[in-house]
Amino acid sequence: MCTSTKVSKLIAPIALKNKCFIIDNSSAFRMDINTPLIIPEINGHLIESNNLISNPNCCTAILCTVLDPLNKSHYLGNLQEKSIQVSKIRNIIASRLLESKTTIPHFYLQKEINSLPLKEARSALNLKLSERSNDEPTKLTLNDLVLKACAETIKDVPEINTSWEGSEIKYHGSVHLAFGVAIDDGLVTPVVKNAHSMDLESLSKTAKSLINKARSKKLSPDEMTGSTFTVTNLGMFGIDFFSGIINPPNAAILSIGASVKKPVIDTNGQITAGETMMLGLSCDHRLVDGAIGAVFLQKLAVALENPATIFI
Repeated sequence: MCTSTKVSKLIAPIALKNKCFIIDNSSAFRMDINTPLIIPEINGHLIESNNLISNPNCCTAILCTVLDPLNKSHYLGNLQEKSIQVSKIRNIIASRLLESKTTIPHFYLQKEINSLPLKEARSALNLKLSERSNDEPTKLTLNDLVLKACAETIKDVPEINTSWEGSEIKYHGSVHLAFGVAIDDGLVTPVVKNAHSMDLESLSKTAKSLINKARSKKLSPDEMTGSTFTVTNLGMFGIDFFSGIINPPNAAILSIGASVKKPVIDTNGQITAGETMMLGLSCDHRLVDGAIGAVFLQKLAVALENPATIFI
């Protein structure tokens, strides 16, 4: 015998080839002991068909019940009615993001790149680092390579490395890269200072140190301030694309999606297996015009698709 739930506004049962249906104001349900199935909505009307025979005497024992496999009202999972105090860091996040979205005129660009060269470069570099180190070698991540590519590309497009100061636009002479780190209380953006002058291994070590400090809540105020550009990455969560909210006083924020396997067209015009990644750039239109943002994103894409160029 089936477990069942009551049906509201029951109209009538319908018999079809020894299968019994009950119709309410929204749906018809097949009354099958072992295989319940919801069939299309009928908007409160009885189904009229030569194959359906209205039979008010059919299945009288179950006129008031119907098997509903979608009813999970009893399952609450992790739901719990409660209120919690807003933490200091959450309050700061809320204040800064509200300031950003209400005072900065955002515009958004996006570009899809071939991510296979970047992944192959990471693998080759990690192999080389492991061969030359007697201690625990530095293990490079895709994010490390993206940070390095950003630092190099900003040198060529300095308009991205600016801040709005009311009557003046400030051009920064150094690249201080912030990047998002998720923690229990929310999100923090530690800053790699002078990233433009770092080699890839040093940048990677600095970023990892900041990540560890962020997760253990040991970041100093100096390590969370002074950024000139921000990178946020949700690719490790399987997110294909998103647009970041600008981190004041930065002129832009780069968002990185997941590297996704898909068919691509190669240089010979043939469809082949490939892997791509979506880049998003959110810009402050007071500081960055569309053409400048497009040039930066194009140059960054070239650097990421040709990783050797970021070491020149």
